[in-house]
Amino acid sequence: VGNGFSCIPVGECLCFGDTHCRTYDGTWLHVQGEKRYVLAQDGCQLGHPQTFRIEIQTSKKGSTRPGNYSYIEYLVVHIFQKVIRLDQNGRIIIDGSVVRSFKSNYLTIT
Repeated sequence: VGNGFSCIPVGECLCFGDTHCRTYDGTWLHVQGEKRYVLAQDGCQLGHPQTFRIEIQTSKKGSTRPGNYSYIEYLVVHIFQKVIRLDQNGRIIIDGSVVRSFKSNYLTIT
């Protein structure tokens, strides 16, 4: 990726399991709270509007593991004036309406 004058490596942010996240700079975070976390967004500079935001919601509800572990309950993408939610039950929800279900043990968004 670049602007014609310099190249910028493509970044990757990921979260999985009980909740391990690797940030764009390669830092590992091990999240054990019950919160909503922002994974990526634009519009952070003054005068630049936000066009997208990606969040995860972590939870401990229904966890069968011993200890104090959380997991990703759902992922939310805010883009094009839409709110798209992907949850643990395999549902895709757009603006509050279930639009389809998916069957996959792994989901990758690129």
